[in-house]
Amino acid sequence: MKPTLPVVFVLVWLGLSVTVAPPVSAQQQEKKPVHPSLVKIEDDPRLPRVLLIGDSISMGYTVPVRERLKGKANVHRIPANGGPTSRGIANLDNWLGDGNWDLIHFNWGIHDLKHMPDGTRQVEPADYEENLRALVEKLGATGAHLVWASTTPIPDPPLKPERTFGDETEYNAIAAKVMTEHQVPINDLHAGISPRFSELHRPQDLHFTAEGSEALADLVAAEIEGAFESLAKARIRQLYTAIQTYFTEYRKFPTRDVGGDDSVGESNADLMNILTASKKETVRGGLNPRQIVFCSFPEARPAGEGRFRGGISESDEGDRLLWDPWGNLYRVVMDTNYDSRIPTPSWVEGGAVAIPQMVIVWSAGPDGLDETAEDNLVSW
Repeated sequence: MKPTLPVVFVLVWLGLSVTVAPPVSAQQQEKKPVHPSLVKIEDDPRLPRVLLIGDSISMGYTVPVRERLKGKANVHRIPANGGPTSRGIANLDNWLGDGNWDLIHFNWGIHDLKHMPDGTRQVEPADYEENLRALVEKLGATGAHLVWASTTPIPDPPLKPERTFGDETEYNAIAAKVMTEHQVPINDLHAGISPRFSELHRPQDLHFTAEGSEALADLVAAEIEGAFESLAKARIRQLYTAIQTYFTEYRKFPTRDVGGDDSVGESNADLMNILTASKKETVRGGLNPRQIVFCSFPEARPAGEGRFRGGISESDEGDRLLWDPWGNLYRVVMDTNYDSRIPTPSWVEGGAVAIPQMVIVWSAGPDGLDETAEDNLVSW
């Protein structure tokens, strides 16, 4: 056999120029642009932390949800497509991180429904229910307020890429059963988007157009914002009732500020030590000598710079403070001059000069400012 010349030599001998491309590194080959939903955000420590868990549908609405809740919540999401419940079981511990979440909005379903080559679903109904129960238990252990998002509709085949799915309503019914048993509220995205689904999903695709993702974001943001408002209102009612009950028990208000004008204060240690029967107030000379616990609240989460949010904090000295979801103390006014009315706060526009109540309580809302009254939450 005759020896062959190297290809490059032959081409040069023939007068042809050769350009040899530099080798492409594995890192260059694998580098892809990061999906906008996966970009890490910087927290405002005063605001509640929200975690979104879900598949590519949730990736589509993550950024517009962040835009809608700007200044109201720090909206994070898991750093990947959540896939089926089996992936959640394998990865949830890592996704939760330190667990310092105030609210978790979560879904699994579409990937569980997907038909495999043998005709079975990727996660069959019985396994789906079992997995969901395990996931809800683990999510609940974080102490976060949980919200389940139902699985969005799946269009009839053919789909591109070609694939088929089971009935999402069957899996939504399974999830509803599990969530009801665990008292987890349901954000019914399926019902919310169904009336416009035909116009908002991509042709032959279960994914949504940009307009569709915006519509889902409206539903998700409203649910999250409403959940924090509901939590704050519940705390306001609880604090209001505790003060009223204290008055019934001791025939006085839980404050050392008596006489003259009505007592204007906050849910600070002066008030909360009394209502929660701290050691400082159960000793002789304290204002709760009968050691009655008039209210209790979940432990607050750190919000930086000595602040907390969403519950009660306790200092090393035993002082207790009650914080709203946005890192502020509740405002409290008591009728300590016993004239059966409280002057209407200055930020309230219109209305009566006074409120005919013994106690009023409010939160200044996400912005923490009484003067911007639109987001204030009140007891009256």
